[in-house]
Amino acid sequence: MPHPKEHMLRIMSFLETKKDHLILRNISTHFAHIPVKERLKLQLGYTNHPAFEKIDQIDLTYQLKTGMSASQALDDLLTTYEMTVDCQVVALLATYLAILQTMKEIHGESLGIARFDAFYGSSTEITPEPNRLLLTPYGPRTGTHHLPGKEKNFPLQSLSPTNFFPFEPLAFVIDLKQAIDKSTMRAQLNIGDSLQFSGAPYYSNIHLRGSASGNVCVVTSLNPVKVRTFGYDEELTEDMLAENHIRAYAEPASEESIAAGSSWLARVIHPTVNRSDILGIETIFHTFNDLRLQCLLYAPIEIVKEAFDKYYEQEKLLIHMRWIAPFEEKLAAAPKGTEFKLRRGFLDDALKKERAYLPSRGPSRETPPPSATEKKETPFGFKPGFLKFP
Repeated sequence: MPHPKEHMLRIMSFLETKKDHLILRNISTHFAHIPVKERLKLQLGYTNHPAFEKIDQIDLTYQLKTGMSASQALDDLLTTYEMTVDCQVVALLATYLAILQTMKEIHGESLGIARFDAFYGSSTEITPEPNRLLLTPYGPRTGTHHLPGKEKNFPLQSLSPTNFFPFEPLAFVIDLKQAIDKSTMRAQLNIGDSLQFSGAPYYSNIHLRGSASGNVCVVTSLNPVKVRTFGYDEELTEDMLAENHIRAYAEPASEESIAAGSSWLARVIHPTVNRSDILGIETIFHTFNDLRLQCLLYAPIEIVKEAFDKYYEQEKLLIHMRWIAPFEEKLAAAPKGTEFKLRRGFLDDALKKERAYLPSRGPSRETPPPSATEKKETPFGFKPGFLKFP
């Protein structure tokens, strides 16, 4: 059966040739003619692509506008327009392109494009917001990242599933997994999976707005594990990623990092990166869910949309169960005058817990893998036989 993972290596290599259109967050060279204060804004997200909307509350996050063709928007991005990105945004872009190529391979050029647009953004019909193509440094995940309201007190009405991080539609076909240790993770990896390489924790004290603090990588070969990550035109091992990180740390801070408050004292404390301080490849990774992928590739379009809607509604309920309901209970029982503290605590707790599930940041060394109980805490899921494929 054709599979998107078969196209990932070629697509990642192809995207390396598109650096005039995909501009890494370290933008000093590309936008050298612009004042540094303006470059700081561009680093948080910029595109001149008319089919994409920049989501202001989240760095480097772009969603396809309604009424736009997803396939055409991707093609135009790589031929005509610009977008500031990081390695995770490019990994998502590669995944979308790999799915599109697989659909063409299965259904033919025109039907494959029509199928892709039917799910991720169509110019001929209304595509619901959760389905529309989304590029973000937070990876293919559902929303637990709260978007604070304008009010400083974070009013209760803003704490709702609709105000959480936009739904990344690739979450429907890509699962987030965490292994007990690196050796177990390596045994579970497949070509086309994405993983996180994390550098030294103090790297960003100097390079506040630089790339290479860590890398989201696409697995391109096994035994040994080699990866591709945007910005390097070759396959890399973990040791090569570490060497690149050490060299990048030794470089002077960029103008953008200095303007953003880079600490000269950090360089005194850590003049170089110690290899032992580099976290390396994390035990958390993304992999295709082959059952849902078969649904996306082969099932009738209306069946796929129904399955996607069910998945989305289940995820919203799960967010409510994990975050909103417990908060509402605490707020109802809280003494008067403590509401703000509770709201602030809710957001802090949510951010701490979600770090274990952020592939673009990686879990901390102290973060244990989710327990079997935690994995099964939700009763939601597809009933056996709900989806049938040829």
